[in-house]
Amino acid sequence: MIALTNDQTNFPNIEGAIIVNKLEALTGADMIISPLDIPCSKIGLIREHIANKAILVQVKLGADLAASVGERLASSLIKMREVAPAQAQRVLLFVGTLACNSEGRAIIDGREVDQLVPGVNYWACQTSLEAWSERGGVVTQLSRVGLLAEWCQRKEKRLKEYLANPTQFFYPDKPELFDDGDSDPLQIPIKINDWRVPMSYLIGPKKAQALYEAVEGHGGFAFDVMSDPASGISVKLPKGVYKSDVEKFRLRMNLKADEKLEVVTNGK
Repeated sequence: MIALTNDQTNFPNIEGAIIVNKLEALTGADMIISPLDIPCSKIGLIREHIANKAILVQVKLGADLAASVGERLASSLIKMREVAPAQAQRVLLFVGTLACNSEGRAIIDGREVDQLVPGVNYWACQTSLEAWSERGGVVTQLSRVGLLAEWCQRKEKRLKEYLANPTQFFYPDKPELFDDGDSDPLQIPIKINDWRVPMSYLIGPKKAQALYEAVEGHGGFAFDVMSDPASGISVKLPKGVYKSDVEKFRLRMNLKADEKLEVVTNGK
């Protein structure tokens, strides 16, 4: 779902977008992009979207960035922080190009900023973008307004993927320790460093993960099951792992017809 405020911002046509009265007043955002298809006309419904990985977006089209320098941007971020708990959900989207003339005056989309607006100075505009991130949001930029609709649609698609898969596994070239620290991303990347790494080379990452979950992480059982030519008959294979995977495993492990790996426990 893509929802737009009816407060001042002149959006281009975004196919499928809905208008929500006073959205900016409620959230500090001109736009909500959500993986859910439910209304967002009240703050309770908005919080339901946010709890399911929706993002709030404050949009600055061209010279509106310069006009918003100072309290306007700060006020928007303050409202967002009250509604959205994660930094990645508080987005400032600047649509345009920012440059500087020889006198330090801001140039947005090829035009010098009017002397009477707060962001007439280049560094006032640039600092405002950086301060948004430093104060707990994230900043993204598009070069022209014609890209906005597709940006929204692509973001909506990714948010649906994040909601369906809150964790994604990445297999390294070689095992190394990975610590995600104190970040709060919308999707957590985890690097695998256990027996799933060699198993992934034998039967593929998705099947290695399915096997890992089926044997509750016990590597010995996993290699025992995959090396048993009778697996699928005497031993039930997990969903997504097939007899052909066992044959592939055995071939790559160079096992003889009557040979299999055995689980050894406590040295016995």
